[in-house]
Amino acid sequence: MTEDSLWAQFFRRKYVGEGHLSLVNPDKGTWFWKAVFKCIPMVLEHSKWLIKDGNVSFRYDKWVDNGPVCYDFPVLAYPKLKVLDCKIENEWDIELLYRLVGASKVEELCSFLASRRAGKDVLVWTKSMDGSFSSKCTWDCARVRELESRWLEWIWHKFIPTKASIIMWKALHECVSVDDRIRRVGIPMVSRCDCCQEGAYEDLNHVLYAGEFAKDIW
Repeated sequence: MTEDSLWAQFFRRKYVGEGHLSLVNPDKGTWFWKAVFKCIPMVLEHSKWLIKDGNVSFRYDKWVDNGPVCYDFPVLAYPKLKVLDCKIENEWDIELLYRLVGASKVEELCSFLASRRAGKDVLVWTKSMDGSFSSKCTWDCARVRELESRWLEWIWHKFIPTKASIIMWKALHECVSVDDRIRRVGIPMVSRCDCCQEGAYEDLNHVLYAGEFAKDIW
């Protein structure tokens, strides 16, 4: 969205062209591009343009606090209009703004645009304190957080060997490769526990609790 690298230029010209990124057809392109494009709505939602020279889309880019102008006003004319196109010399074209957003919105936009400074527009990431984009901050936006659980602190404790923590985690999620687990995924086999003389059926409860070897350890 902001870089001028060869990679960015290639994908902008091939898939975006002269249109806006939010209007790109998500069903077209390679599987790699489709995977990239799935992240675009979230990126647009959590980013905002700080207007200076106004070289951004008037309708589709997020440069006001409540989102892109097209959310509140349908695109009837000038779909490729940029913010800088709403200027006449050093003043804003009030008549054009009236036609675009109506009388109720003109005053708000004019007061907002009047406070802009000269320079190059800056795209900021609204989820970070300094406005810079980072993969860590983005992951925090995309991840689905579970409720905090006390037992996680007991398992992943710094004084417990990592191997033991992994086994406990696998046991809680029924991922330990005992015979019972293998049979439940559809692989036929004769089950016999190697840790006890009786050769009982090997399931998770038997190996970790009820079996002869486990009882001796407990």
